[in-house]
Amino acid sequence: MLLRRMIKHVEEQNWVAIGIDFVIVVSGVFLGIQLGNWNEGRADQRAYEQAVERYIIEAEINLDRLNMLDAQFAGTLQQVSRAIDILQACEDTPENLALVEEGLKRIIGTSGIAMQTSALTELTSS
Repeated sequence: MLLRRMIKHVEEQNWVAIGIDFVIVVSGVFLGIQLGNWNEGRADQRAYEQAVERYIIEAEINLDRLNMLDAQFAGTLQQVSRAIDILQACEDTPENLALVEEGLKRIIGTSGIAMQTSALTELTSS
């Protein structure tokens, strides 16, 4: 219908009407593009907020794991310190030998923690 009207205006050489029709079409296209960009921006903002929420949850989980590991290492440190004190005292008794062996058992191997980084990776990559 709009095309028929424009053709009629061109045939009649009604340049003012052609200009008005052109402005209406361009305005409609521009408005449509702007609305699409606005919706896309809102969707991006929503996705960002959700990613930040997942990151906060992930960080809290990692902090809980670190606190548990800290408590575990505090116990290990106390037991190893006791074993070192016994070794420095050079008192050779079966009880002391058992404490030193227990302290050595606590420090054998490596301890580690697997941190969750999926939300952080997602947040920084997009």
